[in-house]
Amino acid sequence: MVNDNRNLPVHTIINASPHIIILKDPESRWLEASEKTMQIFGLDKEWVIGKTDIELGDTYPHYKEAVSYFFDSDQRAWQAKKQIQAVETVAVDGIDRMFDVVKIPIYDSEGMPESLVVMGRDITEMLESEQMYQSFFTDHPDGVYSLDKEGHILDLNKESEKISGYNKKELIGRDFRMVIAPEVLEEVNRRFEEVLQGLPQWYESKIRSKDGKTLDVQITTLPAKLKGKIIGIHGMLKDVTEKNQLEQLRNEQTVILSKIAAGESLEEIMGYLTGAVEKITRGICSVMFYEKEHHWLRFAYGPNLPKAFAKTIDYFPVGPNFASCGHASHTKKLAVAADIEANPSWKPWSKEAVSYGLRACWSMPILSADGTLLGTFGVYSGEAREPQAIEVDMLTTFSYLSGLAIERSRHEEKIQFLANHDTLTNLPNLRYFKEVFSTVREQTDELAVMFMDLDQFKSLNDTFGHNFGDILLQEIAKRIEKTIGETNMVARMGGDEFILLIRMITDAQQAKEMAEQILKATEQPLMIEGQEFQVSASIGISLFGQHGTTIGQLMKNADVAMYNAKETGGNACKVYETTMDDKAYELYMLRGEFRKALEQQQFELHYQPKISLNTGRITGLEALARWRHPEKGNISPGVFIPLAEESGFIQELGNWVIQTACRQVKEWRKTAGDDIKVAVNVSVKQFIKQDVAAFVKATLEEMELPPDCLEIEITESVLSSHESVIQQAVNNLQKLGIKVLIDDFGTGYASMTYLKQFRADAIKIDQSFIRHLPNNQDDAAIVSALITLAQALDICIVAEGVETKAQLDFLREKKCCEVQGYYFSKPLPAAQMSKLLNRQFSFEQ
Repeated sequence: MVNDNRNLPVHTIINASPHIIILKDPESRWLEASEKTMQIFGLDKEWVIGKTDIELGDTYPHYKEAVSYFFDSDQRAWQAKKQIQAVETVAVDGIDRMFDVVKIPIYDSEGMPESLVVMGRDITEMLESEQMYQSFFTDHPDGVYSLDKEGHILDLNKESEKISGYNKKELIGRDFRMVIAPEVLEEVNRRFEEVLQGLPQWYESKIRSKDGKTLDVQITTLPAKLKGKIIGIHGMLKDVTEKNQLEQLRNEQTVILSKIAAGESLEEIMGYLTGAVEKITRGICSVMFYEKEHHWLRFAYGPNLPKAFAKTIDYFPVGPNFASCGHASHTKKLAVAADIEANPSWKPWSKEAVSYGLRACWSMPILSADGTLLGTFGVYSGEAREPQAIEVDMLTTFSYLSGLAIERSRHEEKIQFLANHDTLTNLPNLRYFKEVFSTVREQTDELAVMFMDLDQFKSLNDTFGHNFGDILLQEIAKRIEKTIGETNMVARMGGDEFILLIRMITDAQQAKEMAEQILKATEQPLMIEGQEFQVSASIGISLFGQHGTTIGQLMKNADVAMYNAKETGGNACKVYETTMDDKAYELYMLRGEFRKALEQQQFELHYQPKISLNTGRITGLEALARWRHPEKGNISPGVFIPLAEESGFIQELGNWVIQTACRQVKEWRKTAGDDIKVAVNVSVKQFIKQDVAAFVKATLEEMELPPDCLEIEITESVLSSHESVIQQAVNNLQKLGIKVLIDDFGTGYASMTYLKQFRADAIKIDQSFIRHLPNNQDDAAIVSALITLAQALDICIVAEGVETKAQLDFLREKKCCEVQGYYFSKPLPAAQMSKLLNRQFSFEQ
């Protein structure tokens, strides 16, 4: 059965409505109202019926403010004689609510006003929601727009206007497809239909702005729904043209660099480069080359520049008032003519340029790496305008790339030289060295390969800085080249390593003589930044035929021989022997066992006493590290100490020696007296890598020992290479009350200087001067002079390596302070040395 409300009473229909319904007479007197109306406004229906709006306002204060507006809109409906719509505000529970109101005037059969039907619904929340959306719509940093289902533009924000170039009035009601670039229209239509099917879309596309430019845009579109039904599309629009141009610029830069690196011709590179610029800017590119001898610019590249105009600007003058290219060449800066026709410097050429549609020109100088002018890189625009930021970046980038390409082309020989040579020393590099070896090998087999490495270079570099190291390497390279002559070759391997190819070598003796000449030239003093330095080197030699026939074999064996030379103390040369391979392997294995040996207590200290020549008593002991390997037996300090320094383990080993020696002297002082002291030799690597004075201070404090129980010995050869570092360390140690001794005195360069400069507490004459006493007159004179000098400076002097009574008698006669050597005792373990501590030696035996 179908419901039919036509026979129901009016008040029944009205009361059944969920909205506001009021029936009024022409004087705005209430005739009927729905229950919903009474509920919303809080009115008493029995009292309301028959009252006018004005009377209601007198009774209900919250209704009074709206009475005038209600009455006016009622009258408008009667005057209009048709339905009107209005938004009216009524206070409900003290809060203003917004109502969408429809007023329908009803007339009787004679056309006279009969009643007014008022219908309304609360739209407060909807309006608030719309206001929020409008705020999002208006203030969003991207373009926001709305479309109906046919694609007509319903609304858009300011950013959308800015991106498209159109104002709102020009777009409202128009099909959005009018701004879509033709080449992407098919895809955009497809995506539009997919949104209408309820599928959101996010993609990049292109639009055509009002001024005709094609822009890259990022588009986001969502279906607009009302009660679950799609009624249109909400969209967001973002201009990504500049972002895409930057990405394209980076990609093009990578491609061009790869082309330059691959050695493609200048013509190919410039063709690709100008095409890339024109693609990005949609302008016309032009490259001009500078000819210094004539001080003009020659047209070089610009395939899309009108040929007649290209001929006009050929031989173009350079100067401050010669259009964009001439001005850019003169100032070596970007020159912009935003309007060629209005630019005074373009006057002689502007008419022709404009006739070809060239309205603006931006020119960037092309410079070499050292700032020399090579030409100009220009872009002509079809409209009068300034370049955008991205276009300035592009000009900067491509002018730089053009410079690289031009320099590579014009200086092919120089580039080839750089590819084959070390940039620091200008010596050939290893790659070129191998090429030359192959060529020379076809001419002769009387060849020697030498591997040369500077001694202690890393320490020098760390101490005095890389600038010092660079100057040193450059000077050494010059000395080697001068020594070996033009017929031979030296290359830099990297770091402080050099490899040499020597011709006309028939035997090992010839090779050694050449190597010794190189070593002699290397060790000559040199001045760097006002300071005098002396360095040495180690050279390994391999002979073609005897030690290999390939460059790989010869280099490997020369390298092994070089390390063998280093093991002897450096400043030496060695010819390769097959036995060196086994030794090199053994030494390599030892490097990996240091920390394990320390953890397993394979290291121990032996002590050798120093004897006073006045009293015959032991005044101190020198601590000497020994390594008892469980499989290899006793390993000589001459082997493991250099290895420890080379591997960096020397710092851990040195710290262990200091701590162990201090621990032992503490035990001895309990039984042998408080005057026992121990001397420890500290490596230069320890001084470089740590604060030795701070470590010693912490060790003494931990063990509650006075500073006079420990002496620090510094090898004299260290002083010449690390003067500033050692000087500071010596000062800090002496401030703590620790005596500092110079060990192996007399073996270094300018030894006498250090007695004054470092103010050591004692010096130890190297055993090489003691060994031939008293028979060798030169050694006797040197030792006598050293003792006399030390006495004058009030410095204690100790003679090392005393093994005979004759040596002892000579030293006593010269009044040497202390002696040390096998004549009294070889180095002994702590347990055995304990038995000798209180012994007094007699010199008359």
